[in-house]
Amino acid sequence: MTNAKETARRNRVLFPGYEGIPDPVSSSPARETGRTLEEYPTAVLSREVAAREASDAKMGARAAGSLPSNRSRTSASADL
Repeated sequence: MTNAKETARRNRVLFPGYEGIPDPVSSSPARETGRTLEEYPTAVLSREVAAREASDAKMGARAAGSLPSNRSRTSASADL
């Protein structure tokens, strides 16, 4: 079994830029956004729900004919 220094040296050789495994608490996405670890999943979920609702609204507007679809734009350019 190798010691920690040998493993770190080998990883630096095999994987340039390797600095070891970051501390999961100090380098977490929750920490970077200023949220607690308990708040982060809720924030991610609400962001994804908002993005899906916006996408659904856009699709609904296209279906109603108020927004051009990608297909109508490509077919119009093919007619030229």
